[in-house]
Amino acid sequence: MGGAIIKTGIIILCRYDSKRLPGKILMSIKGNEVAKYIYDRLETTNIDNSNIIFATSTETSDDKIEDFCERNSYQCFRGDKNDVAGRILDCAKHFNFDKFIRICGDNIFTDKEIINSMHKISQNGNYDLVSNTLKRTFPFGASVEILNTSFYNKIYEEIKNPYDKEHVTSYIYKNMYRYNVYIYLSNRKEYHGVHLALDTKHDLDIITKIINSFEKDHTEYDLQSIVKIYYSITENS
Repeated sequence: MGGAIIKTGIIILCRYDSKRLPGKILMSIKGNEVAKYIYDRLETTNIDNSNIIFATSTETSDDKIEDFCERNSYQCFRGDKNDVAGRILDCAKHFNFDKFIRICGDNIFTDKEIINSMHKISQNGNYDLVSNTLKRTFPFGASVEILNTSFYNKIYEEIKNPYDKEHVTSYIYKNMYRYNVYIYLSNRKEYHGVHLALDTKHDLDIITKIINSFEKDHTEYDLQSIVKIYYSITENS
């Protein structure tokens, strides 16, 4: 981009009426909503805080998410319920993001060092996508994907399958040979099989126990520390 400042945003994809655990994005744990935990941790990254956006749908049920954002002075974007690919692209274009970092609304323990490291790779290399999910070496719930908006805008018209529209990057994974993708890996064996994503009531119980065990502010715990607590809880339960 010839030395121009590259504007990167963080887009948190979330819905209120999630199928397995409805309302999870606004569930309260130790006095704070799940969405607030996610935002607080993303706020510690190197990304400009004014570029953190909650992207939900235009469904009436998601009015609750917009109300939450308004109460907390967070930015909210609303788009298509099922065409999540279109929603995230429209959000990125609306805020003039050159790149966007995709975070799922069930990833309560996002890690600033992972995001900062992946963002640096994305800034320094000519990558269409930087991802730590294609080869799973990080825990579920620590997923990060960084996309070039112009690239995604270009391929969006090719995405026809409803599954690919719902899952944002699945189309890219199916056509890897066509694109420049950087797969970000961890060499920590203890991450294998760890599930920190908030998908079920069981996950909520584990995450609640993790947060209740914190003696400092939750943003001071990195992924490695959280995984240690996860093992101490799951091995004793």
